[in-house]
Amino acid sequence: MSRVVLLDTSILLAHYNEGSFASLLEETLKGSILRFSAVALYEVGRGAHNRTSKKIYRDLLNLARGTIITPTESDWQKATQVSERLLRAKKYDKIGVNFLENDILIALAARSIGGTLITLDSDFALLQRFISFQFSLLPFPHLP
Repeated sequence: MSRVVLLDTSILLAHYNEGSFASLLEETLKGSILRFSAVALYEVGRGAHNRTSKKIYRDLLNLARGTIITPTESDWQKATQVSERLLRAKKYDKIGVNFLENDILIALAARSIGGTLITLDSDFALLQRFISFQFSLLPFPHLP
Protein backbone atom coordinates (compact mmCIF):
# COMPACT_ATOMS: atom_id res chain seq x y z
CA MET A 1 0.00 0.00 0.00
CA SER A 2 1.36 3.43 -0.93
CA ARG A 3 1.88 6.03 1.74
CA VAL A 4 0.32 9.46 1.42
CA VAL A 5 2.76 12.36 1.68
CA LEU A 6 2.26 16.08 2.01
CA LEU A 7 5.05 18.49 1.09
CA ASP A 8 5.95 21.40 3.33
CA THR A 9 6.79 24.83 1.92
CA SER A 10 10.47 24.25 2.66
CA ILE A 11 10.48 21.22 0.35
CA LEU A 12 8.62 23.01 -2.43
CA LEU A 13 11.06 25.91 -2.35
CA ALA A 14 14.19 23.77 -2.01
CA HIS A 15 13.11 21.63 -4.95
CA TYR A 16 13.04 24.66 -7.21
CA ASN A 17 16.09 26.38 -5.72
CA GLU A 18 18.48 23.44 -5.66
CA GLY A 19 18.78 21.09 -8.63
CA SER A 20 20.68 18.38 -6.74
CA PHE A 21 17.86 18.13 -4.22
CA ALA A 22 15.54 16.74 -6.91
CA SER A 23 17.07 13.24 -6.76
CA LEU A 24 16.70 13.03 -2.96
CA LEU A 25 13.11 14.21 -3.20
CA GLU A 26 12.35 11.77 -6.01
CA GLU A 27 13.73 8.88 -3.94
CA THR A 28 11.76 10.02 -0.86
CA LEU A 29 8.51 10.18 -2.82
CA LYS A 30 8.93 6.90 -4.73
CA GLY A 31 5.75 4.86 -4.44
CA SER A 32 3.92 7.61 -2.52
CA ILE A 33 0.64 9.36 -3.17
CA LEU A 34 1.45 13.07 -3.27
CA ARG A 35 -0.81 15.75 -1.79
CA PHE A 36 -0.32 19.50 -1.40
CA SER A 37 -1.28 21.77 1.47
CA ALA A 38 -3.24 24.87 0.46
CA VAL A 39 -1.30 26.71 3.17
CA ALA A 40 2.11 25.64 1.77
CA LEU A 41 1.03 26.68 -1.72
CA TYR A 42 -0.13 30.02 -0.31
CA GLU A 43 3.30 30.55 1.28
CA VAL A 44 5.03 29.88 -2.04
CA GLY A 45 2.64 32.23 -3.86
CA ARG A 46 3.07 34.92 -1.22
CA GLY A 47 6.80 34.99 -1.97
CA ALA A 48 6.45 35.03 -5.78
CA HIS A 49 7.43 38.56 -6.77
CA ASN A 50 9.19 38.21 -10.11
CA ARG A 51 8.47 36.53 -13.42
CA THR A 52 10.48 33.38 -12.62
CA SER A 53 8.98 32.82 -9.17
CA LYS A 54 5.47 33.51 -10.46
CA LYS A 55 6.00 30.87 -13.18
CA ILE A 56 7.22 28.41 -10.57
CA TYR A 57 4.12 29.14 -8.51
CA ARG A 58 1.80 28.60 -11.49
CA ASP A 59 3.62 25.34 -12.30
CA LEU A 60 3.11 24.17 -8.71
CA LEU A 61 -0.59 25.03 -8.83
CA ASN A 62 -0.96 23.07 -12.07
CA LEU A 63 0.90 20.11 -10.57
CA ALA A 64 -1.23 20.28 -7.40
CA ARG A 65 -4.60 20.57 -9.15
CA GLY A 66 -7.02 18.07 -7.63
CA THR A 67 -4.64 17.13 -4.80
CA ILE A 68 -4.85 20.19 -2.54
CA ILE A 69 -5.72 19.72 1.13
CA THR A 70 -7.49 22.76 2.61
CA PRO A 71 -7.84 23.43 6.36
CA THR A 72 -11.30 22.69 7.72
CA GLU A 73 -13.20 24.65 10.35
CA SER A 74 -12.06 22.06 12.85
CA ASP A 75 -8.42 22.55 11.78
CA TRP A 76 -8.68 26.29 12.39
CA GLN A 77 -10.17 25.69 15.84
CA LYS A 78 -7.47 23.16 16.70
CA ALA A 79 -4.79 25.59 15.44
CA THR A 80 -5.94 28.22 17.93
CA GLN A 81 -5.78 25.65 20.73
CA VAL A 82 -2.25 24.60 19.72
CA SER A 83 -1.13 28.25 19.58
CA GLU A 84 -2.50 28.80 23.07
CA ARG A 85 -0.77 25.66 24.37
CA LEU A 86 2.56 26.78 22.85
CA LEU A 87 2.24 30.13 24.62
CA ARG A 88 1.31 28.53 27.94
CA ALA A 89 4.19 26.08 27.68
CA LYS A 90 6.45 29.08 27.02
CA LYS A 91 7.90 27.36 23.96
CA TYR A 92 7.47 30.58 21.98
CA ASP A 93 6.38 34.15 22.62
CA LYS A 94 3.43 35.69 20.75
CA ILE A 95 5.58 36.69 17.78
CA GLY A 96 7.11 33.21 17.57
CA VAL A 97 3.69 31.58 17.69
CA ASN A 98 2.53 33.87 14.89
CA PHE A 99 5.40 32.59 12.76
CA LEU A 100 4.29 29.01 13.46
CA GLU A 101 0.60 29.44 12.57
CA ASN A 102 0.99 28.22 8.99
CA ASP A 103 3.14 25.29 10.12
CA ILE A 104 0.43 24.32 12.61
CA LEU A 105 -2.16 24.29 9.79
CA ILE A 106 0.17 22.26 7.56
CA ALA A 107 0.71 19.71 10.35
CA LEU A 108 -3.04 19.46 10.88
CA ALA A 109 -3.49 18.89 7.13
CA ALA A 110 -1.04 15.98 7.26
CA ARG A 111 -2.93 14.53 10.21
CA SER A 112 -6.30 14.96 8.49
CA ILE A 113 -5.26 12.77 5.56
CA GLY A 114 -3.31 10.27 7.66
CA GLY A 115 -0.22 11.20 5.71
CA THR A 116 3.41 11.95 6.37
CA LEU A 117 4.61 15.53 6.10
CA ILE A 118 7.94 15.81 4.30
CA THR A 119 9.89 18.87 5.48
CA LEU A 120 13.26 20.53 5.99
CA ASP A 121 11.89 22.55 8.93
CA SER A 122 12.83 21.31 12.41
CA ASP A 123 9.99 23.34 14.00
CA PHE A 124 7.72 20.40 13.19
CA ALA A 125 9.52 18.32 15.84
CA LEU A 126 8.25 20.76 18.48
CA LEU A 127 4.77 20.83 16.94
CA GLN A 128 4.62 17.05 17.14
CA ARG A 129 4.50 17.43 20.94
CA PHE A 130 1.21 19.31 20.54
CA ILE A 131 -0.29 17.68 17.43
CA SER A 132 -0.33 13.98 16.66
CA PHE A 133 0.99 13.73 13.08
CA GLN A 134 3.71 11.96 11.15
CA PHE A 135 6.59 13.84 9.58
CA SER A 136 9.93 13.12 7.99
CA LEU A 137 12.72 15.65 8.35
CA LEU A 138 15.01 15.57 5.33
CA PRO A 139 18.57 16.90 5.45
CA PHE A 140 18.78 20.49 4.24
CA PRO A 141 20.30 20.66 0.74
CA HIS A 142 23.57 22.52 0.31
CA LEU A 143 22.80 25.73 -1.48
CA PRO A 144 25.49 27.32 -3.67
